[in-house]
Amino acid sequence: MSSDTDKETVRRAFKTLMEGDLGPLADLLASDAVLHQCGFLDPIPAQAMLERDLSMRGRLQDREFRLERMVGEGDTVALHWRTSGRYADPDSPDRDGMQVSFPSMTFVRMAGGRIAEIWNIQDISTLQTQLELAAQPPAGAGGGSDGQR
Repeated sequence: MSSDTDKETVRRAFKTLMEGDLGPLADLLASDAVLHQCGFLDPIPAQAMLERDLSMRGRLQDREFRLERMVGEGDTVALHWRTSGRYADPDSPDRDGMQVSFPSMTFVRMAGGRIAEIWNIQDISTLQTQLELAAQPPAGAGGGSDGQR
């Protein structure tokens, strides 16, 4: 397969996944496709991880995904994409409803016209920094190192 064909397959998979519909992905994933996800020690069957992803989308409401760039060479397609939305945390009024955005990088290995392996790295540090900054008291609100309260 050409890298253009592989890129189109990955683009369709990305669009389908971001729309939240796993049905069409069955035709795009190899039966033994695995996901190497940052934070997990072992590869995960891709189908199981996709189902888990859909079940965890509640923390980020009005979620949007934007594909920023895609490069294909040989049997590999690389994606740079961004997730944004409103963070849902009813236990933290400072963060609940806060607009957040963070980048991700994904590398996909193709085999026989299907997605065989995925390496996914989400920049969760950027998300955590945004959430930590939201939880800090505003400058001059007291309680700082100047001893005033």
